[in-house]
Amino acid sequence: MLSDLLGATARSDVTLSYLAEPWGLRFATRSALTVHVVVRGAVRAGDGLLAAGDVLLVRGEHTITDPSGSTPGAVVEGTGRVRAAGEGPGAAGDRWRLRQPRSYGDGLSARTLVVHATYPAPDVVGRRALAGFPASVRGAVPAPLRDLLVAEAVREGPVQRAVLDRLVDLVVVTVVRDRGGPGLSGALGDPVVGPALDLLHADPAHRWTVAELAARVGVSRAALARRFAALTGSGPIGYLSEHRLDLAADLVRGGDRTLNSVARAVGYSDGFALSAAYRRRFGRPPSADRGRDSERGSETAW
Repeated sequence: MLSDLLGATARSDVTLSYLAEPWGLRFATRSALTVHVVVRGAVRAGDGLLAAGDVLLVRGEHTITDPSGSTPGAVVEGTGRVRAAGEGPGAAGDRWRLRQPRSYGDGLSARTLVVHATYPAPDVVGRRALAGFPASVRGAVPAPLRDLLVAEAVREGPVQRAVLDRLVDLVVVTVVRDRGGPGLSGALGDPVVGPALDLLHADPAHRWTVAELAARVGVSRAALARRFAALTGSGPIGYLSEHRLDLAADLVRGGDRTLNSVARAVGYSDGFALSAAYRRRFGRPPSADRGRDSERGSETAW
């Protein structure tokens, strides 16, 4: 289920900031999700402080500073694209880059070290997952994971991007799992709804019933329906219907599959049935969206 939040092929641009006080960073990013992992020192985000081992997941533009709340002196526009707060967007560059890979800031001995990672704008499925995600989530990760992330971030190699993607995924999964609470982010860690969501997302084309789903997760139909609705806002089958159409929209936008192929992949009998449901949900036929992602091209993470 969380793979739909991160994306089937999650890309997470990772950088390290070595920061000497006073400091403040404004992230003027368009990313779906930004991850900050505090390795040493302390970071102020909003009204709270983050210490070593703490993690902040944030949607949209935001600011982090030193503990005293200094005015941001730099604006992060993307990986390797940072400018002074008083400069225009065209001035963004990598003037603060350090010799160590993926590293920026005031020198490797600076008091504060933060690892940043960003995910690109999500697809249709990802947007639905993010709709139930808070504007920001705070959590923590074990020291071994934090230290491994730093060690791998400063390495170079042909598969290093894939290694970092998976490590950042693990950080996000850990924080979301431990958070709990309402919404999809809380549902992921629920002992009943979480496994049910995993089953639905693993095989959306299956002809699921509430009875079968309840049996697979070991609860009664009434218990599953009640808890599922409380955490996701809809029943299991209603949720599945919307997820199928979201998934269909992503496949249609890819532009490399026939409508009948997409229909079978998401649990519809044929393209006609899918087309009718698609129009009801999105207000337009699948043909209006076909190949949209290919035409737009891939977006950068920041």
